[in-house]
Amino acid sequence: RATRRVDAKLRVLASAPQAVRHGSHVLVHTGTADVAGRVIVLDGHEVGPGQEGWVQLYLERSIAAADHDRFVLRVPSPPTTVGGGSFVDVAPRKHPRHDSAVRESLSRRASGDVLQEELRKYPRGVSVAALLKATVAVEADVEKLQARRFGDWIFSEEAWESISSRAALELQAFHGAYPLRAGMAREELRSRLGVAPASFPAVVQGLTDEGRIVERNGSIAAPAHRVAIETAGGAVSALLRLLGHTPFAPPSLSEAAKQAGASDEMVRAMVQGGDIVRVGDDVAFTRDAYAAAVDLVRELVAANGSVTVAQLRDRMGASRRPVLALLEHLDSERVTRRVGDARVLR
Repeated sequence: RATRRVDAKLRVLASAPQAVRHGSHVLVHTGTADVAGRVIVLDGHEVGPGQEGWVQLYLERSIAAADHDRFVLRVPSPPTTVGGGSFVDVAPRKHPRHDSAVRESLSRRASGDVLQEELRKYPRGVSVAALLKATVAVEADVEKLQARRFGDWIFSEEAWESISSRAALELQAFHGAYPLRAGMAREELRSRLGVAPASFPAVVQGLTDEGRIVERNGSIAAPAHRVAIETAGGAVSALLRLLGHTPFAPPSLSEAAKQAGASDEMVRAMVQGGDIVRVGDDVAFTRDAYAAAVDLVRELVAANGSVTVAQLRDRMGASRRPVLALLEHLDSERVTRRVGDARVLR
């Protein structure tokens, strides 16, 4: 693959006239390529004559290289061969110097654990296809990894534990701040975890499979979370009673909530929990009334081929306002489709 940066194990000749120092300008010869570059010594300030060390080579132009390719290192003035070695990683990231974890990773990679060490580069996971392409490995090799795989995405054990722990902490904080909400929106959790949109479904699948999260009405929660509204009593019961008194002709949601003493946050929690179904800005039905209304729409369409606002209004015994809001909601939910002044089932 084409690269301008490589990790390498460098051995400096015992006969070299000088050490290879951090930041040295050198010439790298590998295969048919000769390219100028700079040496980043990853441990210490130099690799002395007769010594070996881990280095990262920054090249002035791209070369075609592969892991384990051999190279020769020369200094430009006077032109002298000072050492050589082999490439360990031809697609590395920029490393911090004097980091024992980096050196240990390179040692494992050099000893043949290339696929495992490549996977560790991705703290938020990587697609199996991309991992195989980067290492020229095969699918069977992936099955041997110490990793977690969910669908087409794979995570190192360290990466997965980091994601799982972060998810638990984020949900704990969210539930503490918003006890009336069923859970956090999927996109908000994805953003907080710093996970790419492409891999997030795999993350959700994995966390769900392992019992670390649950999904409720499109939101994500910790398994032990119980919405505070479940034990709130008073205002919740009062609002349900007001909306259910005339189930097909409920009062405006804002008026009913005010009369019941239900806060906006409580109303939101009831909608999110499915206790009430909001079909318009200020129109909501109880769960049972909504289900019955949908059944009535299906019944009228089955009998007449379609249903109009006026027909449904007469059967529900309601004003035009909640009926129209209901039908427009069913259109948006792809239950019905408007044809002229009538609705048909999709």
